[in-house]
Amino acid sequence: MPLLYEQTLATTQTYILRGKINRPLTPKEIQRLENTKPLMEKKANVLIHKIETTPTAIQISFTPKTQSFFIPIIWAIAAIAIAIGIPITTWFVLQAPAPGPLGLPQWFWVGLGVGIPLFGLATVIWMTRRK
Repeated sequence: MPLLYEQTLATTQTYILRGKINRPLTPKEIQRLENTKPLMEKKANVLIHKIETTPTAIQISFTPKTQSFFIPIIWAIAAIAIAIGIPITTWFVLQAPAPGPLGLPQWFWVGLGVGIPLFGLATVIWMTRRK
C-alpha cells in the first residue's frame, strides 16, 4: 500500500510516493516505468523529478503543477445573465401594482427581465454543444 508523505523544500513542496513491492523489478519493468513517466505526469497534473526502485519499494518524487484560475465560458455567461436579470426583475417587482411601462402588465416585464438572460444563456449553451 503506498504511503504518501511530504518533504518541504525552500521554494516548493516535494511529495514522495512510496510503494512496497514483494519482488525486485526486472530491467524491462523499470524501463516501462520510466517510459510511462510523461503519461503519469499528464494524468496526475504533477512534475515527476525522479523514480527510484529498490528490491522492496518504488519511490516517486514529484511536485504538483501550479493551478491557474480557470472559469468555463458558460459560467461566465450565466453570471452575466444573472447580473442583468436580477436587477431588472427586482426593479419591476418593487414597482406599484399599476400597469408597467407601455401599459403592459407588470408580470410581462418581470418575465421579460428573467427570460431574456435565460434565453441568451440557453442559446449560448446550445451553440457550444453544436460544435
